[in-house]
Amino acid sequence: MSSSENGHGELASSRKHKERRHRRNEEERKKEREETQREEREREREREDRNSVRDRRREAEDSSSDSDRETKPRERRPAELTDSDDDRRPAAGHGVSADGEKDTSRGGEEEKRKEQREDERRKPGGMKPASTSTHSDGDESSDDDSFGPAPVAKGGRGAPGLVKRRRLVPHEELYLKNLPHEERYFRSFMHRDEVSHVVASPLHRFIITGSVDGHVKFWIREGEDIEFVKHFRAHVGALHCLCVSSADGGAVVGSVGGDRTFRLFEVVTFDMLCLLKLPFEPLACEFVHGREEPAPVVAISAKETPEIFLYKPTLSSESVGSFSLHMAPAHLLRFNAALDVCVSADKDGGLEVWCTDSYQRATRENRMGKIRYSLKSETDHFELAKVKTYALALAVAPDGQLLAVLSADSTLRIFRFTTGKIAKVYLETVDMYETAQNDPQRRALHVDALDFEHRLAAEKELSKARGRAWQTMSFDESSNFLVYPSMLGIKIVNVKDNRLCRIIGKPEHSLRFLAVAVYQAKAQKRKATTTVILGKNAKTQENKEESRMDSVIVASAFKKNRVYFFTADSQKEGLVDLRDVFNEKPSKEEQEALAPSASSAIAPSLRSGRTATIFTTMGDIFIRLFPQECPKTVENFCTHARNGYYDQCIFHRVIKGFMIQTGDPNGDGTGGESIWGGDFEDEFHRALKHDRPFTVSMANAGPNTNGSQFFITTVPCSWLDNKHTVFGRVVQGMDVVTKIENVATNVEDKPKQDVKLLTIKVTS
Repeated sequence: MSSSENGHGELASSRKHKERRHRRNEEERKKEREETQREEREREREREDRNSVRDRRREAEDSSSDSDRETKPRERRPAELTDSDDDRRPAAGHGVSADGEKDTSRGGEEEKRKEQREDERRKPGGMKPASTSTHSDGDESSDDDSFGPAPVAKGGRGAPGLVKRRRLVPHEELYLKNLPHEERYFRSFMHRDEVSHVVASPLHRFIITGSVDGHVKFWIREGEDIEFVKHFRAHVGALHCLCVSSADGGAVVGSVGGDRTFRLFEVVTFDMLCLLKLPFEPLACEFVHGREEPAPVVAISAKETPEIFLYKPTLSSESVGSFSLHMAPAHLLRFNAALDVCVSADKDGGLEVWCTDSYQRATRENRMGKIRYSLKSETDHFELAKVKTYALALAVAPDGQLLAVLSADSTLRIFRFTTGKIAKVYLETVDMYETAQNDPQRRALHVDALDFEHRLAAEKELSKARGRAWQTMSFDESSNFLVYPSMLGIKIVNVKDNRLCRIIGKPEHSLRFLAVAVYQAKAQKRKATTTVILGKNAKTQENKEESRMDSVIVASAFKKNRVYFFTADSQKEGLVDLRDVFNEKPSKEEQEALAPSASSAIAPSLRSGRTATIFTTMGDIFIRLFPQECPKTVENFCTHARNGYYDQCIFHRVIKGFMIQTGDPNGDGTGGESIWGGDFEDEFHRALKHDRPFTVSMANAGPNTNGSQFFITTVPCSWLDNKHTVFGRVVQGMDVVTKIENVATNVEDKPKQDVKLLTIKVTS
């Protein structure tokens, strides 16, 4: 082989080697590019995952906040920024431009830092989210403080672990057990006039009520019932205020009236201790003495001037001091025994907190460690005057940390007492309830459409009536739950968690509750009975009895002369109609109005009965009749029953969720006549309404067309009032009525299988 051939071979070999090395380099660079691209894709995927998680968290927080609302927040919503919130508005050049769009000119460093801060805020134990409440005192804030209390949800919405944590009240179930839970009132008693004031003395188991005519009554909780104790004609004129001492557990009660007098009562002996004749007409009163005070001290405001006078009624009839912090007469006074200060309100929207010893505004200087502001301008006490409203009711928590103010603009504001700042705002306006009525997430606030219209009419009437000023509210003994009247009933709200826990009195459609007082005391022991029944387990049961709380909510109602008692005891079957006690004689006008009807009802009453038993193929129904209120209707029913007119009649019309109807010999709803032949007139009575289920009423074809047919309601039917005559109530056998109600029917509401009325037995 020549040298030239060798040279060409070496060059070819060198080229091949270079090509292989180049291909290897290309493959390595390609792998590096693919690896880099794969890493970039992974980083992008991780970034998207983080954004997705953050979005889910925000959605979960939003859904949790939405489900926790019961009443609307104030008009200035927490999510909105107003002119007064400029200090919280993000500045341009810090990741957000002045118009709210993201600023990309400064790169992504600010955005990354902002995202890191947001992630840290949402980590358990990390930075606390900034408060979105429109009122913040810097002491204890939460982003849901301005939302209304929402009904207790059965289950949370949102991904597990992403729902925002809510402050929980320790032992909440125990506290709720110590409050009444029955929706209907247990017992009601009469006054001669409208009931305007109710207060409770749990330590001594007494409840005191007052009416507008100046009468005061004492009641005591005995066992599972309420008993009347004593009646005072306290004032010749109107009763202006009734108060009970708070520092000593309710040892004394005071009242002021239009006769310019103050009367002091001792609760234990239910006796009047003294009477003060005042040189001015009083407007409000409140005991302001501490637990260690040897004699009670009472603050009394004047009706014509803004002055507040202090008296020691058991020691002297002369005032021990007076002062004036208001610009108008103070119509509300509440003592904070825990902080030893008093709060007062006037109808110009003024709200003042003052010391009971120096008669000066409470400040950090004169109430060291209790009050945390030096000037009133540092508080939200000007809020009512700012929105041109005034307080209707005040309530102070037992621990002294919260002040609840219900104002004339139908707004409930919760103040932190030590800072004077508003912590929560709940709306109780008609607009809020109209919105809630159509909101599927607020089912706890829903009522029947017709019933809702009646409540709206009553609310509008109340807004112009004097009874609006009689509203009161109260905290429970734990200071966690506020009990106050509303359009739907008496609400029990967890003010720490912003939740509506309970509405009692909601089925009482005809009642709009006003004054509310909470009675909580240890239940009376029943050792002997427990020991006999349980034997060796008596000690365990005895301990349970000792720990059980006896709770009562006392309430008055709009344009009612009754006081209503709600307890934790279930209403016994057959005693529903016995809960309204007639403990007062009718007035002279009522006697004159009843005299003609009473004299004309003597003869029919001999032919009528007071109870009747309806025997059916599905069971027996026991009803109570009202011969005094509707004598002709009861006489007609009883005479037909004794003559066998109703025997073998069928229930020809059954509508589930409404009523069951019978009494037609033809069996199709077209027959039946009265014992006089033909029809007879209606007999409406103001005390007999279709306000509850199991009401026995006459069927008709229009006004004054009563014959023999009657029906039994299975739900409250207030729209039937003054259209059908109520003449009885079912007191036993409600289950039989329910069974008949649930039978299968055809398109004409007639049971597919006949349900017969066998016979009716009437007893006197």
